[in-house]
Amino acid sequence: MLGFVNLNFRNKGIPTIYNGQPEPFGLAAPLGADTGTPSARDDNVWSIADNLGFQHGQHNWKLGAEYRYIRLDVQNEGPGRGLIEASAGLVGFSSIARVAPEFGGGFDRSFRTHSFAGFAQDQWRLPNLTLNYGLRYEVNTAPVEARNRLVNYYPNILGPGVGGLVRSGDSTIMDEFGNTLGTASLSTARAGFGTDFNNWGPHLGFAWSPRGSERTVVRGGYAVMFDQQPLEPSLNMLLNPPFVMQDFSVSDPQLESNFSTCDPIYTEGAACLSQAPGTYASWFRQRYSITARDPHTRTPYVQQWNLGVQRQLGTRALFEVAYIGSAGHKLPRLRDLSSCTPALFWQSLSTGPCAFSIETDADIPPPYNLQSVPFSTGVLNQENSSNASFNSLLLRFETRAFRGLQMGAHYEFAKSIDDASSLQPQISLLPPDEILLFANPFTFSTYFPNTLAEPINFNPTLSLRPGLPVITTRPDLPQDSGNLKGDRGLSDFDVRNRLVLNLLYSVRQLGGLGVLGKGWQLAGLSTLQSGQPYSVFLDFDGSPLRPNLRRRPVIDNHNPQSAIELDLPSYPGLLSPNPASPFDVTPNLSLAPGNLGRNTFSGPALKDTDFAILKNTALGTAGRKTMQFRVEFFNLFNTTNFFQPYTHIGYVSSNGGFNCIGCSNMRGNFNTFSDPFAGQILQARPARQIQFALKFNF
Repeated sequence: MLGFVNLNFRNKGIPTIYNGQPEPFGLAAPLGADTGTPSARDDNVWSIADNLGFQHGQHNWKLGAEYRYIRLDVQNEGPGRGLIEASAGLVGFSSIARVAPEFGGGFDRSFRTHSFAGFAQDQWRLPNLTLNYGLRYEVNTAPVEARNRLVNYYPNILGPGVGGLVRSGDSTIMDEFGNTLGTASLSTARAGFGTDFNNWGPHLGFAWSPRGSERTVVRGGYAVMFDQQPLEPSLNMLLNPPFVMQDFSVSDPQLESNFSTCDPIYTEGAACLSQAPGTYASWFRQRYSITARDPHTRTPYVQQWNLGVQRQLGTRALFEVAYIGSAGHKLPRLRDLSSCTPALFWQSLSTGPCAFSIETDADIPPPYNLQSVPFSTGVLNQENSSNASFNSLLLRFETRAFRGLQMGAHYEFAKSIDDASSLQPQISLLPPDEILLFANPFTFSTYFPNTLAEPINFNPTLSLRPGLPVITTRPDLPQDSGNLKGDRGLSDFDVRNRLVLNLLYSVRQLGGLGVLGKGWQLAGLSTLQSGQPYSVFLDFDGSPLRPNLRRRPVIDNHNPQSAIELDLPSYPGLLSPNPASPFDVTPNLSLAPGNLGRNTFSGPALKDTDFAILKNTALGTAGRKTMQFRVEFFNLFNTTNFFQPYTHIGYVSSNGGFNCIGCSNMRGNFNTFSDPFAGQILQARPARQIQFALKFNF
């Protein structure tokens, strides 16, 4: 296949080839499918449930139970196809995933989980008062891989701060190359964490009519609800070492020499060194970054409460005012477990948690003879440690059957706060410390973090189109994993003000038109809402570094070319401090976080109106069959509604490897490049769309 050798399979397409440096801004189109192809996913759910209800006096009891068996089978062969980055006819680096015989040599995984739930509730009707109370209990078993083809990282399994890798259902503790480090005192859970059995969810609600009024009702309620443990975090662990590794090479001028076949024994050092005749390739057995599942994972839950008053106005109108709140706990988030923080990584690679050791094997030339401390970096922990709060004021007005008009107005003033809004880990081809092994004058002179980072297939990153950066600029990791409270701020999805207006008007019969004058309706829906928040940050291998804030920047959400004032050097220049800029990047140049908070600024507002004209025609005399014709206008007034500004202002990159090899003050050489799209708005919501539809009801 195009001269490639030692591929994992011959019928899955050619390796992904980036012709020209693909990063940091995605300016090179790849040859071959993306790195998540091919892949397959089969979801199956079997369930059985039953409910029982009976009434006794003023009580209306309901009991129920449910059982679900969930099976997920995935085939993730994308990394096994291989990845090549070439520029000016030379190969910069190559990577291909290899699976050990202990894992069947394949990329298929099968996950299983069970869910049990039961509830009891009662509705108690009293004069002027109705009470609803009950209790729900549920157990969602931790998802397991059917053949134990899963490896998790346990951060303290060998002692405080000393971690290791353990295969599902086993007790052998291994390092990243499969070397035995010890034996766990107890067999670890097959899923990487145990099942949480403490999921009791009470609920209480009431409806009270003061003084027996039929026009005023006071409603309130409280409930505790649990979420089922998702399967995606387990899928994110598919490329964990040591049973899944990669063959990795740099500076290979001959495509025909790809790909090397490495020693199947995972030996640290020179096991994959290859100096075949006619090639300059050096092949190494390298691990991908590790995605762990917190062994202390517990079920996420949310507390919800509300209190409101409804008042009937006349005979056809209703007004409601209510307070709605919630608090989420043990919510999913990502955290870097590394003791080698970006700031320490900048300070020293000779001592401390980021120190490198020197490999004494004479066959390995510098700088490849450097070995990082095992697990010092590149371990992302998927944990349930985030918290969130939501508070809102709701105003609602509705009319019904008022001379053919139904109308509603809903306004909400709300605020949502959390310290993590999403969990979207990515696989990195190299841990951050080992990047410097390959960023040197003999390979590619400048390393951009995203060059060696590829999204995994079951969590795809959406792009605008080839040649433009990823739409979302929200980072996946906290700025400082040792200070999670520093990321507490507005939720990514926070909307402070939201007004929704809707109407449905049944037009009276138009005289003189017969059937054509009957059955006409007009419908409309308008939404007005304030913008969602966003952050300004730099990136170092997936870790966001927010700058210091000197002053409030000028924000113009109507100007897509400059939505937020940055005043920083433009691409392709190096990012450097500018006293005139609202943002001071000085701490970021040393890989240190600044004082700018998360989600500090607000993006463009949304103004949208949809409208429809409907014609209903009865077919036959019984009226059981109708034909409906409708014309729908989406974004009726063709309003320009922008998405968030692109606020990824730059990359901290390695440049030239080390200042010295093995010396007492060894450090990496870094540059910080500005992002050419920073501060711009790159995408808008759809313009006006008109749709015609014909529907037959019977």
